[in-house]
Amino acid sequence: MNEYSIHLSGVSCGGCVNKIRRSALEQDANFSIEVSEDKSLANISSSLPVTSMIQIVESLGYKASEVASNTYVGSVQKVKCGGCVNKIRKALVELDPEAELEADIEAQQITVQSKLSDAQIESELDKLGYLPAVESEQAPAQEKQISEEVATSADSPLVRLNLQGVTCASCVNTIEKALNGVKGVDSVMINFANRTAQVHASVGAASLITAIENSGYGATEILDEEKAEAEREQAEQAEYKHKMRQTYLGLGLGVPLMLYGMLGGSMTVDTGTEQFAWGIIGLLTLAVLATCGKHYFKGASKAFINRNANMDTLVALGTGSAWLYSMVIVVMPSIFPESARHLYFEASAMIIGLINLGQALELKARGRTSQAIRRLLDLRAKTALVIRDGETVKLPIEQVIAGDKVVIRAGEKVPVDGEIIEGSALIDESMLTGEPIPVAKELGDSVSAGTVNGNST
Repeated sequence: MNEYSIHLSGVSCGGCVNKIRRSALEQDANFSIEVSEDKSLANISSSLPVTSMIQIVESLGYKASEVASNTYVGSVQKVKCGGCVNKIRKALVELDPEAELEADIEAQQITVQSKLSDAQIESELDKLGYLPAVESEQAPAQEKQISEEVATSADSPLVRLNLQGVTCASCVNTIEKALNGVKGVDSVMINFANRTAQVHASVGAASLITAIENSGYGATEILDEEKAEAEREQAEQAEYKHKMRQTYLGLGLGVPLMLYGMLGGSMTVDTGTEQFAWGIIGLLTLAVLATCGKHYFKGASKAFINRNANMDTLVALGTGSAWLYSMVIVVMPSIFPESARHLYFEASAMIIGLINLGQALELKARGRTSQAIRRLLDLRAKTALVIRDGETVKLPIEQVIAGDKVVIRAGEKVPVDGEIIEGSALIDESMLTGEPIPVAKELGDSVSAGTVNGNST
């Protein structure tokens, strides 16, 4: 019997291995094969020579090559004792029973004599946590490429957009793809929390808005940040009230129907009276879907047109199919067996009501978070006294640049982060730390924007 190993390529599952085994058994009844977990190495015991075995494998559409003995010398990490060495040896022997391992624990180096490739050995070391982290030789080139991309983005005009109709991460991905498909767009960053997008592009806002609208969503350009924030807050408050009204309508129909069924009421159609009554309820449910759930069906249709799917698709399919099935039962109950005549109008109404309630609560929480952030930003100074050309001038905070010398008088807020280059002060940092006692700051100490200078200039 010959015992040898071969490299395999194209073998992806146990079925592939069984095909090789069956073909080899036709020529050698004592043939046996053991394949590594990644199906790249086969240990074979057979009377067939290695060349014949390779021909069998290749005749089945796979690739094979003889494994030559390989000597691997490499560094390891965290190998502290003989137990660690045995763990490595055990992992290698499972792939190659003839593998031999020598380890220098002090130098953190191993030597492996086996039929395994360097990549296979390093893969096992990595799984065990013993492969040291090595910086890629391509890292400098990658860093250079990234820095060039950042520089290109920085050179492109920045367009800020308010987004409408964004309900989930799938919506964000759709908009990103649409914007990245516009010629002249260098980078896209979407903030799902406040439904805004920042786009570095050489094209105008109109082209970007058109791309977003073509993907099924809406957008407007942000020209004034503070004004846009105020408008967004008002829009969210109005949307919250609208969502709550939709919640009341949906649950106003769904909850009584659900309680009726839970308390033993018939949720099937057996008589003409029940058919008429459930027909009225079906029309009421349709009214709920057409009003409270209109935006879900509209969003789902836009997603379908763009060959996409999002949360609206899920809601529309669930509520629509439940209503349609129930209405077919009401109109033509005889085509269904009695056991299949259960109605699901309450499910459609409850789903619409509860999802609207969830989105209303999300809007409420998002509004509170925005207000907290806004209150924090209001603590910053709006202007700063800056020494320019030997004169002290009052400038908007946006015009202060790195390297400017800023004068902060007693009682004034620190306008920007910086370092004290002249004088000393007691700084109230309670807005950062919550600690009411002022902190003494001397020459060379750093100060943070929004803190208050207590006693000197």
